[in-house]
Amino acid sequence: MSLKIDDKYLEDFGLKLEDYTISATPEIKTRRIDIVGRDGSVDNGTNYGNNAIKIKVCADESDMGTLFSRLRAFTSWLDPRQGDRQFLFDDDSSVIRFAKLDASSDYSKMKGMDKSVADVELTFVMSDPFTYGATLNSTSHIFAPAESITIANNGGLDAPMVIRFHCTDTASMNPANGIGGVNAGDGISGISISGVKIQVNDTYIKYIGIIYTGDEVVIDTKGMTMVYDEDNALRYWEGDFPKLAVGDNTITVTDDTGLGANVTIEFRERWL
Repeated sequence: MSLKIDDKYLEDFGLKLEDYTISATPEIKTRRIDIVGRDGSVDNGTNYGNNAIKIKVCADESDMGTLFSRLRAFTSWLDPRQGDRQFLFDDDSSVIRFAKLDASSDYSKMKGMDKSVADVELTFVMSDPFTYGATLNSTSHIFAPAESITIANNGGLDAPMVIRFHCTDTASMNPANGIGGVNAGDGISGISISGVKIQVNDTYIKYIGIIYTGDEVVIDTKGMTMVYDEDNALRYWEGDFPKLAVGDNTITVTDDTGLGANVTIEFRERWL
């Protein structure tokens, strides 16, 4: 049994995973309203709170100082100020989780004849309480105007997406000078599309600005962001931030110029 956090295994720190627990579901938050004179309560909806990962790691070493040095190096590397880390347990390697260090126990140590053993229990909070597929699903398609494709979400819950799109023209040129810049790039002057709309089943999101050849718009429907060449472009946002429903999803792309767009959709299936 082992654990990989981001790109490092516990063994990289000279540690072993002794045990771990993950709650079967995130915290369940149901809002109930009591009304005087009425039996029971009014159910005002339910949403999920955080989940938690608890691990117990241990190490053995002939020198006690080396033993604690390993544990200190690991806990320092986990610095929660750096944000969430990606967790992959080798006995459940088809899924990943995102969490950051929240609490720890005191070191527990035992000195033996030849080796000393120490362990520590660490708690990580999953502010994003869901479990995600380890495989990143990616579909790229050059959409003709108003063309549709089908994307299957085989997870247990709706799945947020990262959507990337740009002009269908692939000529090599320098990018434009910012959003709505006067320089459309070298090579083909003025090649652009505008008003790109991505319809996901009954929900849509639209970028109402202009996209020049060589530039790219990236939409994150989980983080609810829209970026044009790394610049915040939410002022060009219209619609909603759709997610892929469980099962088959119909994706339709249109644009105001009628030229079509080159679109890539990335997502991870997710579960509780």
